[in-house]
Amino acid sequence: MPPEVTVVIVVYHQRRDLARLLPTLAHAASDPLEVLVIDNGAPADPEDDTRAWLAAAHPEVRLLALDANVGYGAANNLGVLEARGEFVLVLNPDTEVQPGAIDRLRGALPPASFVNPCLLLPDGRVNALGLAVSPGGIATCDGLYGPVPTDTSLRAVAALSGAAIFGRRQDWLKVGGFVPEYFLYGEDVEWSMRARARGFFLFCVPDASVVHHYRATLPPQKWFYLARNRRLTFYLALEGPTRRRMGAAWALTNVALLLYAVGRGPRYVWADLTAMLWVWRRRRWAAALAARLAARRIVPDREVLQLWGNGTSPLATPRSRGGWGGRLYDHLVRRLAGRVS
Repeated sequence: MPPEVTVVIVVYHQRRDLARLLPTLAHAASDPLEVLVIDNGAPADPEDDTRAWLAAAHPEVRLLALDANVGYGAANNLGVLEARGEFVLVLNPDTEVQPGAIDRLRGALPPASFVNPCLLLPDGRVNALGLAVSPGGIATCDGLYGPVPTDTSLRAVAALSGAAIFGRRQDWLKVGGFVPEYFLYGEDVEWSMRARARGFFLFCVPDASVVHHYRATLPPQKWFYLARNRRLTFYLALEGPTRRRMGAAWALTNVALLLYAVGRGPRYVWADLTAMLWVWRRRRWAAALAARLAARRIVPDREVLQLWGNGTSPLATPRSRGGWGGRLYDHLVRRLAGRVS
């Protein structure tokens, strides 16, 4: 008899994270789970041989060992295709699932929907209640560092955090996988917008808890992926008329982020410029992919973007911590986006 739920976990030399996560899955659901680990960590690290350790310590786990690091999105796509369960939970390895959380996600899941659990920091504060997206396309963890909500009703969100997305496998296949070219970071925003455009709804389930050992770091390589992938989302996820109307708000955001990179140093400036060049060189590929993705759209952008900039918590748009310059940017981007809404 096939399992009801498959948990898909993509790892890259993360044996310690798996050792912390896997025992928590034993109490996350009342029925047995299928746990599928996709190992992107080739070649094997002699100090962290995840594959040998899994075979010895957790033989019940299905392991898909890849010959190369194909990236977070592409590996998760393989996991969803390989899943045997009716439901799929795409889960980061640096998490711990609280008792009964998967049962709660499954019980709360409406038709034609995907959900996030309440992602918690190890100290008990909120890591994310879904994602908030600003009018300039910057995605942030909604509710970050705030208290756990007492209201247990479903919360509609602008986008889902890729740290833990739960849905029916047939619905995953209808939406399609993450765009592999994102490789890391930001693919969850584009995927969320595509899910909405194809008629699915996005929610957070506040009383299903997953602890996320979130590390708020920003090395230059991560800045490159964030800058590149936000630009990709602009071209891939928005309809042509929307891009033209919102172009000024996104252009202002590009300038603001470049100025921020200047403040961080030459390596960040280089990462930002390289990201811009990467997208420009692949503009024809991006246009062709955007056309293919748009062909299956059934919901217009005015509904897809309904929660942008005005989400379900006080942190729905990132509060400026950059002094008067940040406050000026926040004011201008809201004005520009307001004129086209």
